[in-house]
Order: sequence, then structure tokens, then C-alpha cells
Amino acid sequence: MSKRSFPRQAYYDYTHRHLRSYLMEAIDYTFFYDSNELREHVVNFIWQNNYRSEHNSPTEDFGMNLQIKNELQVLGENKFLFLVTLPDTANTTEAYYIGVYAQFEEFDNEPRYILKDKRYFTLEYHDGSIVCFCEWKETNHLLRGNDEDTSLEGFVDMVKKVVK
Repeated sequence: MSKRSFPRQAYYDYTHRHLRSYLMEAIDYTFFYDSNELREHVVNFIWQNNYRSEHNSPTEDFGMNLQIKNELQVLGENKFLFLVTLPDTANTTEAYYIGVYAQFEEFDNEPRYILKDKRYFTLEYHDGSIVCFCEWKETNHLLRGNDEDTSLEGFVDMVKKVVK
């Protein structure tokens, strides 16, 4: 695998390090009830902030001013899938999509919720036409399957099969 260009490395780091770290550590029940605009601000702010701090340059200097879209799907009672659609991939292991699944349960019949399960999934480009469906754990990266479908709907279906 060839070395990534400077801005592409930042894109990889955003998907696999910064956003994953934030979403897996800081996300809670209120995140899923905030507006899409607020969630979009969060994912774009993390991009801008981390790129600038690590590379000491505004993202626009390298054509990396990403417009990242997000969507929230409710999969059932207190089950959510937060989806992030990323720009076109160019290098192996760059992601098409990120999906954060979270399941909550009520806390002692109070209007408070505790986290029961949270998982981080990616659909990644790999050599040629291989598309890999992956799950990130705390210390490792699991390959859950290969496919050629790069649609958001296909990605959501894959996540649903795993978290059912």
C-alpha cells in the first residue's frame, strides 16, 4: 500500500481515530434527541478542529473542506443508528459511511436512560472493487464481510443484521 498524501491521511485519521474516539466516548442519549443540525455541526467541527490542530493548516488549503452529511434512524424502541456519509474514497481503508449504533434502557422507571450497547461500524473501500463492512472495537478492527454494494441502504441493512 502506498503512503497516503498529506490531506488523505487526515481524512483517514478523522474516520478511524478522531470521530470514532469522540462518538464512542462522548455520545449519550441526548445526542440522539438533538437536532440533525447540531449533530452535523459536531461531526464537521471535529473534522475542522482535528485537521487544523494536527496539520497546522486550514482544511481549505488542501481541498479537504469536507461537507459531511449525517442522518439518524430509529431502529426500535431506544435503538438508534447515527449515520455519517463521507466524501468519495480514494485510498484503501477510507470509509464511505460510518454508523454508530446505540441501545439504551430506562433507569429504574425514571425518565433517564443508561447505555446498554454502543457499536461503531464502517463501510470501507479496499483494493479494486472490494468493499469491506467493518466494526471497530476498543483495540481492534473486525472485518465482518465483503460486498460490492456501496449504497447507504445496503450499509444500514448490514448493520441491522449484526445488531438484531
